[in-house]
Amino acid sequence: VTADTKAVVAQTDLDLLRKHADNLIPNPSFESSQYPIGYTTYTTEDAHTGTQCLKVSFTTTPMYPQPLVNSAGAYRLTTEPLRAYYYEFWAKGKATNTVYTGSAEACSFGFWLYSSAGVHYTSLRDVVTWDMLGRDEWVKFSGIKVITNSATMTNGQLLVLMYMPLSVSGQVVYLDDFVLKDVTEAYNADLAAAAAAADASAAETAAATADGKAVSINQALYGQATPGSTIAQTKVAS
Repeated sequence: VTADTKAVVAQTDLDLLRKHADNLIPNPSFESSQYPIGYTTYTTEDAHTGTQCLKVSFTTTPMYPQPLVNSAGAYRLTTEPLRAYYYEFWAKGKATNTVYTGSAEACSFGFWLYSSAGVHYTSLRDVVTWDMLGRDEWVKFSGIKVITNSATMTNGQLLVLMYMPLSVSGQVVYLDDFVLKDVTEAYNADLAAAAAAADASAAETAAATADGKAVSINQALYGQATPGSTIAQTKVAS
């Protein structure tokens, strides 16, 4: 099995895990309104799937919707250093928004990380600009976030958070269909396969370079690409 084949297999495993691993978000499409989510309202004004989604109405203060909730409210997952999580969500700017272009941050998705004692350690987030979000169309955002490699995160805590920065009041963003999956094993296999493929490619390049040098030497010494069986007879005179 070649390194390229291993890489393809590992990527296939990762893609399958993204599709079939358990979603860690309990109410991903927000069809159940029993879970309270701060800074948002459940609405039937729009939805990517089903009949409901989350509605965020921007004000002049930052907002922090937390999609990982149960009936008691937002909660944290236990995690470890270097665990990898695939996330996905859909967002839509309301058709009447007056802000829908530009490189300013519209919102971001991320993890707020805490030690086992519950002390905030650091944050990992991906930014969505107004250019990326636009308006009047559902847009999918996704990625993989890897927990910081620090002893602080041993038996650490992960809080899933959306962040809407200080922004222009009156803008509305709809959120729907959140996905959060632990893909650590497949992600690590993908990295290992990619490294193996890179090593194999480097070895092939080195071999090709060596072959090229050998051909140049043979041409200079013998007047042909390979010495053959008649080296003495075809050697170029010194």
